[in-house]
Amino acid sequence: VTRVVDEVRPDGLVVFGLGGGVTGHPDHEAASRAAMEVAAAASLPVLEWCLPRQVAEVLNTEFGAAFTGFDTAELPITVRVDRDRQRRAIDAHVSQAVPGSVLWRRLELLGDREHLRLTRPRTSSPSSRGSRGGPLLP
Repeated sequence: VTRVVDEVRPDGLVVFGLGGGVTGHPDHEAASRAAMEVAAAASLPVLEWCLPRQVAEVLNTEFGAAFTGFDTAELPITVRVDRDRQRRAIDAHVSQAVPGSVLWRRLELLGDREHLRLTRPRTSSPSSRGSRGGPLLP
C-alpha cells in the first residue's frame, strides 16, 4: 500500500470499514488496517465503507457474524449501486456467488445503497510524504 501511495499520490483512500467491514473477510480487514496505517502516515483522508447498525445487527443475528454497525447519522455518504451489475460481477467468483450467504443477505438488506463515512486516521507524527493536496470530496 505504501508503494502505491508513494507512486500514485492519491488524494485519499477507500477501505472496508474496520470492525468487520462490510464483508467480514480477514484479508479485507488486514488490507483495511494496512491502508489506514499508510493513510495516517501520509495524512490522507479515508472513505470507510461501512454497514448501518440495523444491517449489521441482522447479519450478526442470522449468521453469528461480528460486524460493527453505525447509526445512519454517522454514515453521511450514501452511494447508489447497480446491484444487477454487481451480482453479475460476483457471479464471476464462484466461491462468492452463493445465494443465502452473508454477502447475498447483505446486498438484500442494503437495497441499492452503500454507506460510507469520511475519516482521517490519527497520525503520530507529521508526514513527510503528504498528499497531492486536493480535496477527497468537493
